[in-house]
Amino acid sequence: MSESHGTEYCHQAEIQRLQGCIEELEKPDVNHQQQKESLGESESLFQYLFEQTHDAVFILDLAGRHIISNQRAATMLGYTKEEMASLSVNETSAEREKSKSVLERLLAGEHIPLYERLFRKKDGQIIPVEINAELIRGKNNEPIYIQSVVRDISERKRVEQQLRESEFKYRIVADNTHDWEFWLSPSGKFIYTSPSCKDITGYEADEFKRTPHILIKIIHPEDLAGFLAHQKDVAKKREKGEVEFRIQKPDGNIIWIDHVCQPIFDDNGAYLGARGSNRDITRRKIMEAELKEANEKLNAHICEIEQLQSELREQALHDPLTGLYNRRYLNEALEREITRAKREDHCLSVIISDIDHFKKINDTYGHQVGDKFLTEIAAIMKNYARSSDIICRYGGEEFLLILPGATKAAAMKRARELKRSCAGIRILQEGKRPKVTLSFGVATFPIHGQEAGELIIKADKAMYRSKDLGRNRVTAWDEKGALS
Repeated sequence: MSESHGTEYCHQAEIQRLQGCIEELEKPDVNHQQQKESLGESESLFQYLFEQTHDAVFILDLAGRHIISNQRAATMLGYTKEEMASLSVNETSAEREKSKSVLERLLAGEHIPLYERLFRKKDGQIIPVEINAELIRGKNNEPIYIQSVVRDISERKRVEQQLRESEFKYRIVADNTHDWEFWLSPSGKFIYTSPSCKDITGYEADEFKRTPHILIKIIHPEDLAGFLAHQKDVAKKREKGEVEFRIQKPDGNIIWIDHVCQPIFDDNGAYLGARGSNRDITRRKIMEAELKEANEKLNAHICEIEQLQSELREQALHDPLTGLYNRRYLNEALEREITRAKREDHCLSVIISDIDHFKKINDTYGHQVGDKFLTEIAAIMKNYARSSDIICRYGGEEFLLILPGATKAAAMKRARELKRSCAGIRILQEGKRPKVTLSFGVATFPIHGQEAGELIIKADKAMYRSKDLGRNRVTAWDEKGALS
């Protein structure tokens, strides 16, 4: 008998103790009045315990006929207490032969542990019961009657049946699913593994049941720490967890597993173990890796394309020989800078320059020498430029500078510095050192014009005025429309 059953039947020991008291009171050396009083008290206490116990109590004669039973027994079987007095074991038991066997074994002096039987109620309904039967002896150790403490276990049997049905249904599903279903004991031992375990891992289900910590042994070393951390996390949070890891099959192949584990607790919070499933996700992992690799290649290709596009944009806006902005960029830049100058109420100057007699240089020394002069002039212009200045190669041998915030005087000074520096360029060619000069024209916003096109025209006309005046000079468009 379990500890819980012993607790439930504790009244039986008290009943026997009271019986002993009654027997003691029957001894002749006790005062008769005291005997009567003690007997009355004992009988009252006996009756109280007899009726208040939560279980049905039957007192039977040695033939199995009811002598007395408590109200709980009558209620359990659907009889009145008066009706119970005329019944025998054969009339209340749905298993007469088994009941007869129990009586015979008790009378033979055999101790019978807690057992289960079926009782028949007055209305014919059959109920399962749990019985603790004892042979009660008199003062000379002779058998006098049988005491049975009986519990209706219908509800427990119903729950057990539901559990069996639930387990049966789960096993049907688990045994036929492609996933590897499992149950774990509180110690982590596999209690059940579905047949698909073999298909996934290469190991028989019985190997997981009989081999301690087999799962940990076959997990890939690089994934073991993550799996152990997952186990601790599930136990700590007391809720379902999921983790992915690799395992090595007996043939050496490595596969990926998606592991889902749900801890199970009873109503008192005691850990009963866990249940869950493992799924082979190797194919998905391979596809993910292939997709990742494809995305990386695609991203690299996109970066290459973007780089090429950036380079093409730069090439579309820059002169390939000098690296300066080209005429295409100039138009957009000058419009933008004039708009800013209007908004911020600043001035802006434009300088146009042209190499004097450049055709003669090309014809005399060749285009390679001409190109060298162009690159040297571009380098000087970059050297003199501020970070806000914009320098463009405007034509074959023409350069245009946009100077945001520069007055006419500042632009004239810059043009003279550039004229002087460029005049010092020497290119060694066939023992000779040819040189070039530049003519400059200046126009300033807003005094010389309000729009980009107007400023360029006036700066260009000022530059040609420099050429008309003998070249190698700087000329500005004046405010009255005359050239100065």
